[in-house]
Amino acid sequence: MTLLFFSDIPWEHLYQRPQQLASRLAQRWHVLWIEPATLGAPRKWTPVRTQDRLDLLTIPLFPHYARNTVLRILSRFFSSLPPARWILNRIQRFLIRRALKRLGIARNEIIAVVQNFQYIALVEYLKPMTVLFDYIDDAFGFIQYPAYVRDDWRKAIRMAATVTATAPALQRQIERERAVPVHLVENGVDVAAFATDSPPPRPADMPAPAKPIVIYVGTIASWFDFGLLETLLRTIPEFEFVLVGPAHPEVTLRLTGMHDFANLHVLGKRTHTSIPAYLTASTVGIIPFTRNRLTEGVNPVKLYEYAAAGLPMVTTAFSDDLGRFRDIAFISDTPEEFCAQVKLAVDRSHDAVHAARLRQFARENDWTMRAETIASLLTQYTHTNTNRLHQP
Repeated sequence: MTLLFFSDIPWEHLYQRPQQLASRLAQRWHVLWIEPATLGAPRKWTPVRTQDRLDLLTIPLFPHYARNTVLRILSRFFSSLPPARWILNRIQRFLIRRALKRLGIARNEIIAVVQNFQYIALVEYLKPMTVLFDYIDDAFGFIQYPAYVRDDWRKAIRMAATVTATAPALQRQIERERAVPVHLVENGVDVAAFATDSPPPRPADMPAPAKPIVIYVGTIASWFDFGLLETLLRTIPEFEFVLVGPAHPEVTLRLTGMHDFANLHVLGKRTHTSIPAYLTASTVGIIPFTRNRLTEGVNPVKLYEYAAAGLPMVTTAFSDDLGRFRDIAFISDTPEEFCAQVKLAVDRSHDAVHAARLRQFARENDWTMRAETIASLLTQYTHTNTNRLHQP
């Protein structure tokens, strides 16, 4: 049995849910990871082995998600032409057939996890034994898609034997479309990466530990509340604020304009293996998101990572679903409240009982448990579909 894992991102992107699940599912099945062609990421037009039983393959899509504005405009134009979509579909079929042949994979022995629903026409062509749609973000919270993409999203929901969603808001969105089983499978954390006998070496680019260090780890994009960050920098100059993660081109100027603050340290993207060291060297973690359609359905990975590091955390009230995390996070409704709660969180950083509670929460939400849930659902629905196929 081979699992085809249709991803939104290349393997070399921020190492989060897609890679965490795929690498663990490869302990049970051979996994062929399928990713879109993305600027800055290596192309794998033929399968490339990245770990035992896990191969990577690039299959192009129209780059509606592209960071480059011109590329997005061109993508929207060409994808509106049926002949262009037909040509792309034939290229996709050729690449997947060639990959399956080279890997010796039989078409009648594949199952599929679909995170990138724009591949759904290819999934339909392959006719896997079962399809699990892993819905990880509000598809229409990022950009305005062409109309046909919404049809692809609906087709993914119809084709799926079962659907998993990372947040209750996303569950409800799917359930409004179809009465299909939707299982809440939230994000998680690699607890083992944080469970070391001794603290990892302090990163050289972190500020000195003389002052409390407030850290944000993750992508810096349109959902990041820069106004709130500026309020924090002005209101609490005695704290150091560290941002770790890539910045989207659309917000680069906004971020550059804040470099005059001496207590702001913008470190850029770092490897996922180094993140525990940055968090261990910090005092408090923050999630300063604005509230919009996208963030209302977000289940932030950083929440679990902060917990694994034992970091008290403060978040904006960007989603109604956050109420479930009040035992482990300070949730703020206003910038003033956020500033006050950052100070409270710094005080809480000396509370060993609270740190133990955070780490216990992390252990209960390890990525291995998430992968086991996905694997169980795939096995269950593959068995169900196989029985259905063999009924007289």
